[in-house]
Amino acid sequence: MVYPELEKAKHSFFRMNQETILDIVRRNSDTEYGRKYHFSEVQTLADYDRLVPVCKYSDLQEYMDRIMSGEKDILFTGNLYAFAETSGSTQKRKHIPESEEAMKQYGNIVDRFPAAFARDHQGKRFFLSFLQSDLSLPHQETDSSVFSSIYYRYLADHGLMDLTTWVGEGPLNFFPEPCDYLYAKLWLAFASEDIITMETIFLYDYLLFFHYMESHFREVLKDMEQGRPSEQVDLPESVREALSRLPVSKARLDHIREVCADGFKGIVPRLWPNVQMIGGIVSNAFKVEELSFQRYIGKDPIPLWAYIYAASECLSAVPYNFDSYDYIFYPNMGGYEFRSVSDQKIYPPEELRIGEMYELILTSHAGLYRYSMGDILRIVGFYGQLPIFRFLFRKNLVLNIAGEKLDIETLDRAVRHWSEEQGVRIWQYFFYEDRSVVPSRYSGILAPDTGQSVPGTPPAGINDPSTGYGYHGMRGDEMLRYDAAALDRCLQRLSEDYRELRQLGSIDMPVIRYMEKDAFLRYKEELSLSTGQAKPQHIWRTETNENK
Repeated sequence: MVYPELEKAKHSFFRMNQETILDIVRRNSDTEYGRKYHFSEVQTLADYDRLVPVCKYSDLQEYMDRIMSGEKDILFTGNLYAFAETSGSTQKRKHIPESEEAMKQYGNIVDRFPAAFARDHQGKRFFLSFLQSDLSLPHQETDSSVFSSIYYRYLADHGLMDLTTWVGEGPLNFFPEPCDYLYAKLWLAFASEDIITMETIFLYDYLLFFHYMESHFREVLKDMEQGRPSEQVDLPESVREALSRLPVSKARLDHIREVCADGFKGIVPRLWPNVQMIGGIVSNAFKVEELSFQRYIGKDPIPLWAYIYAASECLSAVPYNFDSYDYIFYPNMGGYEFRSVSDQKIYPPEELRIGEMYELILTSHAGLYRYSMGDILRIVGFYGQLPIFRFLFRKNLVLNIAGEKLDIETLDRAVRHWSEEQGVRIWQYFFYEDRSVVPSRYSGILAPDTGQSVPGTPPAGINDPSTGYGYHGMRGDEMLRYDAAALDRCLQRLSEDYRELRQLGSIDMPVIRYMEKDAFLRYKEELSLSTGQAKPQHIWRTETNENK
């Protein structure tokens, strides 16, 4: 069995979870944080609950900064492996320490199942996601990157991942710097007919990849025929050389051109007939991407593996089954408590109730103690004592197309800045993720606090040159693009992650339209957004409405 730990834990997880928490506390009792909260006095979970407060990232900011400056024994004992960069639930970038002990506990949990699957089916694995790390240079504990790059680098450095099973091996899966990685990935996929699995971190990446294929397959094939990537493509020289060395026959290139010319419906089995599994994080929030992605897979379903339930703070769970949104907690990765959404009390796993919603509270091997993750989960069952859950949404998260995690505060600040710059007072507004296009984008409906205004035309008064608003007689569609570009600048200024993803092309320019106040209220009513709450809702997301 790929995960024998699950079989061992299904009758003892409740005890194991308690032991994991108490062991982490004992090992770190002589840290500064441990002394502050009297870890040496913790003998039971009741002691832990009494002595150690639930915390969030802002409570630990000072400790994180000191660890980054090189101080030891602040939050955890032992060695630091690297820092994971994440935006979390605010616009400010977070730095989460990844300890050697945490990485050791994670082991090859993510890679184990796909690797075993590929060995069983005798084929190569295609990994789509961008991993930034230079394997030619030794790892440093001061390294800082997204968690996926750190984790896969750890696997590679510790012999826990066989890169020879991946097409492109190391040079075309770990990139030393940001670049046009979709170009490199498409070249790599075209050159590899015997792909058995297609794997990525987020399912959304597939939409970007196949959209890129539809738009650029001719240029990539032309460069492949010439044997070297175009100099106009932004690639590190090491990647350029590695692509140039990939063998590919003229017959293969002719076949690709012919297949693409016939359209992209069912392109996966037509170009890669041996594919037996698709991997990528899925949830109710990614249902649209999954349905869109089916167009490329064809009529015969290829099993979908939900990859992992994880965050920079911890790897916590693995998929329960193929073609399922459900995950099962993995023992010893960390210690878990659960804050009920209904009564805000904190419960151990043995007191969870099927059907209820909970926020995950984490105790990690890397210095997080009773850490409020912000993830809202619904318990859907148990495998023995192991909770099975479905991720619903991230608390306070507003918009998240490609990992930017734009929260309500940042969005509201952007709208206010935009309102001041454009001279348009906004009465109410909401945004949603428009996933009908690739790349996806933010779409906003705004009700100005002025006179009459209708969709596609300026609010009353703003075309008056005396106002200085800068429209100067623009047509309605021009004005909307002008306003959307201004909002885009505000969002990029306030959110580093949004800016980087816009520059990578993972998120498209936002679109906006105006509505009169009455029309806005009627529209909200149609979308079931009028909930009677005291404050306005600034996001519409179908899965949020279903699970509120």
